[in-house]
Amino acid sequence: MIAEVAILKRLSREHHWFDYLIDEELGEIPIGSLVKVPFRGSDQLGIVTGVKKSSPAGKLKSVAAVIINNFLDNRQLRLAKKISRHNGVSLGQTLNLFTPVRPNRRWQPPAPPKKSKRKQTGSKWLFTYYDGDNRLRHLQKLAAKVIGRGQQALILSPDMEHLRWLKKSFAKAQEWHSDLTPTQQQAVWSAIRSGQVLVILATRSGLFLPFANLGGILIDDSESENYKQSDQNPRYDGLEVAGWLQDIWHCSLGLFSVAPRLEDWERGKKKTWRIMNLGRADSGRILLIDQKNKPPSERFITSELTNAMVNCLSRGQKVFLYYNRRGSNTGVMCHDCGRMARCLDCGKTLVWHQDLGKLLCHTCNIKYSLPLPCPSCHGSNLHYLGSGLADMEKKLRTIFTHQKILRLDSDTNVDFLTLASFDIVLGTAQAWPLLNIHKFALVAVLSLESELTVPDFRAVEYTWARLRWLLGNSHGEVCIQTYNVDMEWLVFLTKDPPAFFNYVLTERRQFSWPPYTNLLRLSIKQFNQGQALKAAQQLVSPLQAKVRAGRGELVGPYPDYHLKERGKFVYHLLIKYPKTFNVEALWGDLPTDVIIDRHPRYVLS
Repeated sequence: MIAEVAILKRLSREHHWFDYLIDEELGEIPIGSLVKVPFRGSDQLGIVTGVKKSSPAGKLKSVAAVIINNFLDNRQLRLAKKISRHNGVSLGQTLNLFTPVRPNRRWQPPAPPKKSKRKQTGSKWLFTYYDGDNRLRHLQKLAAKVIGRGQQALILSPDMEHLRWLKKSFAKAQEWHSDLTPTQQQAVWSAIRSGQVLVILATRSGLFLPFANLGGILIDDSESENYKQSDQNPRYDGLEVAGWLQDIWHCSLGLFSVAPRLEDWERGKKKTWRIMNLGRADSGRILLIDQKNKPPSERFITSELTNAMVNCLSRGQKVFLYYNRRGSNTGVMCHDCGRMARCLDCGKTLVWHQDLGKLLCHTCNIKYSLPLPCPSCHGSNLHYLGSGLADMEKKLRTIFTHQKILRLDSDTNVDFLTLASFDIVLGTAQAWPLLNIHKFALVAVLSLESELTVPDFRAVEYTWARLRWLLGNSHGEVCIQTYNVDMEWLVFLTKDPPAFFNYVLTERRQFSWPPYTNLLRLSIKQFNQGQALKAAQQLVSPLQAKVRAGRGELVGPYPDYHLKERGKFVYHLLIKYPKTFNVEALWGDLPTDVIIDRHPRYVLS
């Protein structure tokens, strides 16, 4: 007999498995078994994905050893094959997600329990909330319902800090994440496989665990970009994978979000989904502060915000100041009227490049001179958005000389006890997981425009989502500083999500953006900029005819928003395609070094 073995290492996308002889002394090898095989001069681990009687290959090598029979079950293999095909990655590389535990023959995992005869009919829910406490109660209620049936409940968290916070409400839950030691992972993996564990708290890697009887998948803060794997292959969307896992197990699926992704909302409107609103917003807690025509001394912190902070601090309460800064490039805005410099072709925000002395549209690759005088008000007072956190911190220390101030970003190593000793915390969105945001009596957004300078079609949606998260998870007053208090979408912060989505759908439909089309981003990375651009340009010709025939659109190549990543120059191609187009048919036209990213979170970076 011949075994088809997927090698558990990174290989070219076309190498899904290799054929090996099964010698008689090994007997029958079940599909899903973990085996050792000779591969390119050394022994490698692999998963048996099929068994057959013959092979078109010539002389075959033999399976060296069977490590564990039935290491993965049929459901896991089905999910792995789906992820592999969908994302254009070899099956063996995908199976690495399912095999974080690499046992030897001395350790035998428990056999999975017999399959339940109970028929499940999986329901799909999208829960929108504005009160974090109310959301938590519903999360607990649904998990209790699942384990009450004797089934397993998987609760996904976007990050480790959030997971630890959830653990306080699910004391008996078993944690699963990358911080566990190999010995701990082996013990947890075995307990889940045997059915001993009923509640699993996990980051997105929990989707690939060996469940014994999965009854429900609950995803908290489902709008978080952490559910999308964007930094390595396969670049999967955790919510999409959760949907496939739900279909395989016929279990229930619940998404909890203060600001659901637009695509999830549109999906939720289908008959197979149900949407439930868990409470409405309190608009009285929001203070919009107009920064136009303020003196230079109030460029960072207005007098209105200063007064609100003084009142809060005088009561012995704490303040969190949020300021997001992406990269070193900035947007340019007229200080007098608040007009942002935008591309004349696509309307996206232009980015100032100091080295070029030009404004650049990262979508159309068009360069512009500085807009002087301002086309709207003829003023000459330009404001470069994007001052760093360090500048903000210096300004704060000149105003609040006696308060303890902490600058907090993703690189700051600080624990909850240390945080509690500070009066004012200044941080980016990357620092949010470190905060118990509800403990701050005042939360302030220092520059709304710094959120919108990223020239991405989802910039407004992501900004709306971040602000909704702040409003939904903080219990105090929220101040927002902006040069454009009249922006239409701001009124939707305290309204139910449909109001905002109806607003943005008009533009999405006009320019053929999701959910009216699907996106595929192809990326080339090279140390030489000319070679990177040439390689990207060479992709256009073989792809263009198929994309057009499928009624799609190919855009690019265009440079990455940051141009370089880890020393390499990055260029992208973007393909917009309808749902009827078989985009996976393109995988065979792509060189092995092309990075495939379906449904990218960001188009430009």
